[in-house]
Amino acid sequence: MFPVTFGSFGDIVTAAQLAAQIVKALSSSCGSSVQYQELIEELRSLSGTLRMAHSAAMNCTSYPRAEDMQIVVDEITQCRSVLARFLDRIHGYQKSLGKGGTGSTWRKIGWSLFKTQEVVDMKAKIAGYKETITLFMVSLTSHSVTRFEDETRRELMRVNASLAYIREGISKSIGWTTRNGIKIIDALGRDIIVPPELVPTWDDMCSLLDLRFKSCAGSRLVESIGYSMIRHPLCQPLHRVVPSRDAWADCLKSGSEMVMAIRWNRPFNQHCVVCKSTDLNRKNDWEYACGFCAADLILTGSSVHTEPENAEETEVFDYDDDIRYLRHIIFE
Repeated sequence: MFPVTFGSFGDIVTAAQLAAQIVKALSSSCGSSVQYQELIEELRSLSGTLRMAHSAAMNCTSYPRAEDMQIVVDEITQCRSVLARFLDRIHGYQKSLGKGGTGSTWRKIGWSLFKTQEVVDMKAKIAGYKETITLFMVSLTSHSVTRFEDETRRELMRVNASLAYIREGISKSIGWTTRNGIKIIDALGRDIIVPPELVPTWDDMCSLLDLRFKSCAGSRLVESIGYSMIRHPLCQPLHRVVPSRDAWADCLKSGSEMVMAIRWNRPFNQHCVVCKSTDLNRKNDWEYACGFCAADLILTGSSVHTEPENAEETEVFDYDDDIRYLRHIIFE
């Protein structure tokens, strides 16, 4: 609904009709100067602009603030009044000339009844009205676009909330959770939940990890199976030798969690092999967490504890420079 008054629609239509009538009346008079011709073009343009403004206002579903709209309505009302008075003068002259002459009289002297300055002033007023109405249409469009964006944003929020609700309540027979699937935390610290049926054998697990690490840091280590799989809470790592069917089946119980750790075939020297920091937090007898990069360092029975090495002498993987991205490393 138009925010000020329904009569505002009528004012726009009336002003457009008045401008068209003035154009028709003045165009029937010949011998006009450049100023008069420019006034006719301004009036013709104003009539078209008013009609477009009416169409925009009728089809608009959202309007600017009422106080801003009132300024536009007042301008349109004033425009209609100015055009009405101008047309009344033309009709008055036509009637006066009609009493003592023919229709051709108006065509010959009609323009001379208006002073040049009057025409110039009228043209300036028309240009001002047209500019105001054009800005009005721009404002309508901008406000509608802004409201559309706000509505779209709210709708997206509702859709996202609905999707989150659906994902949260999805049936176990359709989705896999930490309760009915197997959680795998890879060497980069990423986790994924898969159904036990996806990795029924050790080879299937290796194929899954090969695919997951394709074009990622540590991909060459994974391709050479330079890693171990450890069931969480930590127990004997599974690697190299294919585990027995029973041992692997025990790892595939629903709700179980497995950690993938890259093998480091060197002694543990009380420093982080990822960032070389000596700020290590001991979690238990076989596990440390780096206080700097948060890497998880896991020890086995064959790991040797010695004093820290000089950081400059510490070696990293000769065949992979991506060790800095690793988050789980096992010393063997």
